[in-house]
Amino acid sequence: MKKWALIFLLLFISWGWSFYITRDTEKPIIKNSGKDINLSTLLKYDPGIEKGICQPDTDKFSKGLVSLTFDDGWKEIYLNAVPILNQSGIKSTQYVSVSELKYNDRYRNYMSVEDVLSMERMGHEIGSHAVNHIRLNKLNEAEIDFQLEKSREELIGMGIKLIDTFAPPYGEYTDYLTAAASKNYIATRMADPGMNDRETDPQLLYGYQMENWMVFDPYMKRLVSRAIKEKKWLIFVFHQVAKPDYRYYTSPEDLISLTNYLTRKGVPIMTVRDVIKQCY
Repeated sequence: MKKWALIFLLLFISWGWSFYITRDTEKPIIKNSGKDINLSTLLKYDPGIEKGICQPDTDKFSKGLVSLTFDDGWKEIYLNAVPILNQSGIKSTQYVSVSELKYNDRYRNYMSVEDVLSMERMGHEIGSHAVNHIRLNKLNEAEIDFQLEKSREELIGMGIKLIDTFAPPYGEYTDYLTAAASKNYIATRMADPGMNDRETDPQLLYGYQMENWMVFDPYMKRLVSRAIKEKKWLIFVFHQVAKPDYRYYTSPEDLISLTNYLTRKGVPIMTVRDVIKQCY
């Protein structure tokens, strides 16, 4: 009897400690790894279809196009999403916060600096997600300037070669923020739902933020179909790519379905930086 009581006590303590850690960090625990992803069904993307997407004699895109953006620098993104993208030959835009990179050993849920440098070497764009993951619309002008300028400076100081675009945490912004961002970045991606065209303000780019109920079919598929039909620029905003224990998550299976669908349809998949530099 004493043996079973001791076992029960140890299990209870273990459960309590894991609950405390999750509450303390307020971050979901990593539950998946790249080894669990079946990459054999992935289609190969042809970057050649990106040519001619922006004709100089027109203010429209020649066809619909897509950008895959990922926020926060979650470790799951590196483990679960990046292998899918690399296998397909697709480049993404990764928005990372300085504090989450510098203190990832505290939470162990975020990418390391080396992870981010590795992604850049693979061809993915690295963008700024501010110094701290806080609501920038609550800050004064001097504090906003610090978040915009210092984040770019620190990320470059970590060895990242190019930091050209910005995405505010929580997608929240002010008129001052958009004006100040234009002094440091060629574009700012928000999280307001909508399609972009060549007349969209580069400092107010629309983006569809994916939540755990927004599965590939029908939600993502319908958005892509609309972008194709209207010849618009669709920006997806992803966070975690893991199991469904977090509001802003997408499963690896849905990401595979999306990338395969885009490839079959011949939809250009470009980084935010590349679209801006080619078309704006």
